[in-house]
Amino acid sequence: MNRKHVSKVGKCISVACLLFVCAMVQSCRDEYYFDDKEPDFLGSSIYGHLEEKGNFTHFLQVIKDLKYDEVLRKTGSKTLFVADDKAFMEGIKEEWGFTEYGQLTAAHKRIILYNAMLDNAYLLEMLSKWPSADAFGEPTAGRCLRLETSASITDTIGLFKDADLPQSNKAWDGYRKGGIRLALDATPSTMVFFTNEYLYQSNITNDDLGFILKREVNSSDVYVFDKKVLMEDEKGEPLSNVTCKNGYIHQLDGLLIPPSNMAEEIRVNGETDVFSRMLDRFAVPVPIDEGSEIAETYNRLYHYGDESNYEMLYEKRYYTAESDRGNQQKDGGFLSFEYEDKDSGKVVTRKAVGSLFFDPGWNAYQAGTSGTPKEQDMAAIFAPTDAALMEYFAKGNGKSLVGRYSDITIDDDKDSLMCAIDDIPEDILQALIRNLMQISFKSTVPSKFANILNDARESMDVTKNHVEKSLIANNGVVYLTNKVFSPARYVAVTAPVMLDDSLVIANWGINELDYDKFLLSMQNDFGLIVPTEEAMIYYDPYTANDKEERIAYKFAYDKKNDIVQISKWNAYKPETGEYGPLVKKIADLKDSGDEKALTNAREKLFKEILEYYIIPYDLAADSLTGRMYYMAKGYGTVKVLRDENGGVKGFAGGRELQNGTMIPLGRSPYSQENGQAYCLNAGMIHPATQSVYDVLKNTAEFKGFYDLCQPIGMDAFFSYMRGYIKK
Repeated sequence: MNRKHVSKVGKCISVACLLFVCAMVQSCRDEYYFDDKEPDFLGSSIYGHLEEKGNFTHFLQVIKDLKYDEVLRKTGSKTLFVADDKAFMEGIKEEWGFTEYGQLTAAHKRIILYNAMLDNAYLLEMLSKWPSADAFGEPTAGRCLRLETSASITDTIGLFKDADLPQSNKAWDGYRKGGIRLALDATPSTMVFFTNEYLYQSNITNDDLGFILKREVNSSDVYVFDKKVLMEDEKGEPLSNVTCKNGYIHQLDGLLIPPSNMAEEIRVNGETDVFSRMLDRFAVPVPIDEGSEIAETYNRLYHYGDESNYEMLYEKRYYTAESDRGNQQKDGGFLSFEYEDKDSGKVVTRKAVGSLFFDPGWNAYQAGTSGTPKEQDMAAIFAPTDAALMEYFAKGNGKSLVGRYSDITIDDDKDSLMCAIDDIPEDILQALIRNLMQISFKSTVPSKFANILNDARESMDVTKNHVEKSLIANNGVVYLTNKVFSPARYVAVTAPVMLDDSLVIANWGINELDYDKFLLSMQNDFGLIVPTEEAMIYYDPYTANDKEERIAYKFAYDKKNDIVQISKWNAYKPETGEYGPLVKKIADLKDSGDEKALTNAREKLFKEILEYYIIPYDLAADSLTGRMYYMAKGYGTVKVLRDENGGVKGFAGGRELQNGTMIPLGRSPYSQENGQAYCLNAGMIHPATQSVYDVLKNTAEFKGFYDLCQPIGMDAFFSYMRGYIKK
C-alpha cells in the first residue's frame, strides 16, 4: 500500500471518529432531562412554596415589605422558620400588643424575618452537626446548639436615654439627657435550637428541657428557643424539612420573635428589675471604631451623603474578670478601656472597680478562653426575683452589707431596696453576682443542679423548687429564683475582713495569695487573726537577736493602684516597738525594673504572716475546756488567752511568750458560719525569736541535755548515761 492510499484511509477514519464523538455528545445532551427542567423533588422556591400553601400571607407580606421577595424567589441557600397566619397574629399580640398587621414598623418586620433565617440550607437533622476537623471527615451530630442568624447588627442600634440606661452608674451620666446611639451588643445574634442529638450528647434529659420550657418534651421534638417545630399536618403533609430549590422551610407552632441576650432579658422581663440594676453597675459604653464595618454601614444607611451628621456609635459592654470576650488579656480581662472625651478631646481611661465572670450581654458568648466554639454551648445565670432580693437584703445574709455601707432603711418597697444596694461598692457586690453566674448551660440543667458549686467550690444546693421561671436568651438561660444563693465570701471568716476598711491590708493579702479559697470552705472551722492597718508592723524573726540589724516591715495600702506598699526599717526594738532609720521600700525594686523580685518579696512576707495568723480550729468551741495552745496553719504555736467565761480576749505568739506579753483583741470577735475572725489593733503577734538550741544553751536546768548535744564524743555520752542506768 503506497503512502497516498494510507493517507486517504487515515483521513476517512479521522472524519468517522469525529462524527461519532459529535453524535455521542448530542445523544448525551438530549438524554439529560434536567438540563431543561428542575427536579420535581426540589419543588418551588421558598417564596413560591409559601404562596402555594395560602396560609402564610402575613409572613409573605413581611418579606415583600422588606423587598426580600426576589431573593427568596431565586436559587440560593437559605433556611427559614415560619409561622402561619394564625400563629403570626397571636405572636405580635403577645409580644407587642398589636392586633393588626399595619401596626408593625419596619424595625418589627426586620426582627421577624432576619432572625428567623439562617444563611445556609439546614435540614433539621443537620442543625446539631458540627464539621469535622478533617476535611474529608463526617460532621459530628449532637455538638451544635446555636447558629448565627441573618439579622444585621445595625438593625439593633437605637437611641437610648435616661430611663433605659444603667442607673447608679456614672459612666452613663453624660448621655442621660441627649441620649446615646447604642448597640446592646456588636456581635451577631444567634438562634438557639434544642435537638434530641444535642440533648443526648450533652447528657441533658427531656425532663430537663421540659422544665425549662414548661411543657412536655418528647425525644422526637425539635425546638427553636421555646417554639416547637411542626413536623406534618393532619393529612400527613410535611410542614418542616420542606425542600425548596433555594433552601429549606420549617414551620413553628408560634411566631419566632427571638429574645435578646441574658442582660436584656433580665432587664425587660419585669420580675428582676433589682438584679438588672445590680448587673448594670458593671456596664460601660464603649465607642465603636468610626472606621468599622458596623459604623460605616449604619451611617451610610441613615445619613447617606451627609457626613456632617454621621453619628458616634457605642456598644454596651460589661467589665469581666477572666477574659476580654474570649481573648485573654495581660491584666486578666476587660478591666479598662480608653476613649476620647468628646468635650475635652483628651484620651480618658476608664477602669473597673469590680467585674463579673463573663459579659452577660455578649451575643457570641463563649466560656472564658477554653476554645469551645460559641455554637456548642452558652451560659446560665440564677437571677433572683425582686421579692427574693428584698428578703435577702432586708432580713437575710445581705442585711449586714446594707448596714455596713448604707444609711437607707429598706421599707419593703423596690425603690428603697435599689437605693440601699446602690451604696454597696462594686468590688463588694461582685461576689454575689459572680456566685450566680455559671459558664456552661449544659452543665447547669435541672438534673445537674446538685453539681453546681459556689465560690467556695462546694454545692450551692439549688433545687427545682428554687426556680420560678426560665428565660431562654440568645446566649444562655436565665433561671428566675425565689432564693438568693449567697456566696460563701459573705458568710465565711473572711467576710468581716472584706467589709472593714481598717482591715484592707489583711484583705488584700488574703485575696492576692489566694488564701480566700482556703478560708471559704464551709466544711472546716477557722480562727482568723487579722491586724488593723495601724497595727501592721512586723519584725523579721531571723534578725531579732542581731542588735545592729534588727529589721521591721511597715505596711501601707495604696488605694489608687490597689497594692500594698512595704517599707523596710532598721534597728527595730521588739520590746518597745521603736524602730530606727528607713532602710528601703520593697516597692523601690519596681524602679529598678525587677518586678519579679518585688512580687516575690511581697508574697514571701505575706505568706509567712498568714500562715501564722490562720488557726484551723474553732476557738469558740473550746470555751468550756479552756484550751489555750493551738497549732497555726504554718505549724507555729499560738497561745489563746481567755476570759473567765472562756471567751477569747487576746493572743500571744512565740515572741510574746518569751517576753511574757500578749496582744489584746481590739473588738469583739466576728462569729461566722465557718469560724471566727479576731481583730488586733494594738500590734501583731510574732513567731519566737530564739530557736530550741538557744533555749537549751541559755537555760540552766537544760545544761545537762545541752552538753549531750555537743560533739564531745561517745565516751563522754556513755559516762553521763551510766549515772542513770540501774545496776
